[in-house]
Amino acid sequence: MTDATRLDRLLTFDPRDFQVARFALALSALAVALVTVARPLWQWLRDEPLEGGITVDAAATQVAAREGAEVAWSGDVLVTLASPTTTDRLAALAPGLALSLTAALLAWLGIRLLTAIASGEPFTRRSVNALRGIAATLLAAMLVVPATDAVLQAQLATSGLADSNDAVFVLEPFLLLLVGTVALVVASVAEAFARGARLADDVDGLV
Repeated sequence: MTDATRLDRLLTFDPRDFQVARFALALSALAVALVTVARPLWQWLRDEPLEGGITVDAAATQVAAREGAEVAWSGDVLVTLASPTTTDRLAALAPGLALSLTAALLAWLGIRLLTAIASGEPFTRRSVNALRGIAATLLAAMLVVPATDAVLQAQLATSGLADSNDAVFVLEPFLLLLVGTVALVVASVAEAFARGARLADDVDGLV
């Protein structure tokens, strides 16, 4: 058996693989919700201190720069609020809620897509809608998740720093580019499925 044949067999789904994939999607969404939402809520109920990291900008006083060059330091600091306000707690929940809702929606759409494919008729409107929903969810997450994280960092800076101007809010361009690229790829696959569905309808009409 060649390596190509082994790889084909590994990537070929049987009915059990579809069941495992659907279960894995549901379990991953549940795990995200437990970590990002249930855990902070439990800490809130127990009135535990609120911890969070923010990016700060500080001068590098012990590093000399060459002529014509400048040296600066930036990094994350851990802020711990012993008595966080309700606003602090809600801001801390915002990124987790955004992530868990994104994960839940992606899992639901993924399960719908896998169910349609497992039925033996993948080129249907249901599959197209699921793929387009996945692409739209990823694009929305590109905006919502960084925005909620910025809200959290701004709140931590306001409540935990003597001078909130020391906080520096940054975006991860590589991550945004990666998510956007995946969304465009999924949207392209959705268009391919839509054209396949139209061809299937034309064939049915000729029979």
